[in-house]
Amino acid sequence: MATVIFYLDKERKNGCLILATFTFNHQRLRLSTGLNVTKEAWNDEEQRAYPLKDHAETNKRLREINSFLLDTYDKYFSKGLKPTKEETLDKTYASFYKHRALGSFLGIWPTWLNLKF
Repeated sequence: MATVIFYLDKERKNGCLILATFTFNHQRLRLSTGLNVTKEAWNDEEQRAYPLKDHAETNKRLREINSFLLDTYDKYFSKGLKPTKEETLDKTYASFYKHRALGSFLGIWPTWLNLKF
C-alpha cells in the first residue's frame, strides 16, 4: 500500500513550501511540490489550504500530485517491481534537476519510470 502526506517546510518570505512524503513498500520518499502557502492558511489535518476559494489552484495541484503518485504505485509497484529507496531517490532527483525548467513535480515521474522500467 502507498500513501501520500503533505506538510509544510519552514516559513520563508513567500510562505511555506509544501512538501510531500510518498510512502511505498515500507520506504519513504520526500519531495517538494513546488507550491507555497502561508502557515495560517494550512490545515495539517486535512492537508489543504484555506479558505478554499483563495487556494483553489493549490489544492487542485495537491489532489493531482496525490492521484498521480498513487496511480503510479498501482500501475508499476503492485506488479512486483520494488525499487529501493536509494534507486527511487537517485532517479527522482536526477530527473528533477534535468527537468527543473518544467517547474512541475509531475514532470519528474514519467522520466523516472522510463529509466527504471
